[in-house]
Amino acid sequence: MPYPTSNPAAKHDLVGPSHQDEGDDTLPTSESIVEAIEARRSSAPPASNISKISTVYTYADAPSNPKPLSRSLEIIGYADVALSLIRKFTDDGPLSSHMSKCTVGVKRADRPDIRAVLRDHDMANSDSLAELAVRMREGQLAAIVAADHVGRFGILRPMEDEYGGGGGSSTGGYTKHDYALDLYVGDFTDIKNMLAGTATSAASSIPAVTTNSL
Repeated sequence: MPYPTSNPAAKHDLVGPSHQDEGDDTLPTSESIVEAIEARRSSAPPASNISKISTVYTYADAPSNPKPLSRSLEIIGYADVALSLIRKFTDDGPLSSHMSKCTVGVKRADRPDIRAVLRDHDMANSDSLAELAVRMREGQLAAIVAADHVGRFGILRPMEDEYGGGGGSSTGGYTKHDYALDLYVGDFTDIKNMLAGTATSAASSIPAVTTNSL
């Protein structure tokens, strides 16, 4: 998706670990992503690992049924974009139609003329999201967003232009594509059941070993 040009529809706090280093916020398997979402649904967030990353906006493309997205979007961990859960349910993955794709963004701050008129608070807020976007892009990571009170979870991925690039770097500055992220939203129970069904189908396709074939 391109950087949004429409007016924001709602404001949210993006909270959670910002993944400064490899650590407890890394989710190494698709199974660990499911387990982390389930664990968060049944417990309070760990105060020591939760901080505000940025105030972000959603737009008209954000899901609103049965309710708008939560005021707080909580990242519970980061996962390699090569994991099957990420590949299947985002971009053009085989199960991506089960997810709603929308945009979260902040005010752009990628040009000197824009930065000159931004308040210090807004600039810091925008650059905080851009820093996260670059860190995720360079690390080939997606951020996992906890399920909300109606059971929707999310996958955040760095935004790209129509050529599959366009983002900045940790050494070369930010571009407009770093001031927004793609958010994929889906019903956690449905996704979990689909993943379980895929695993069952794969297992059932393996031919049984009989004594005659040994």
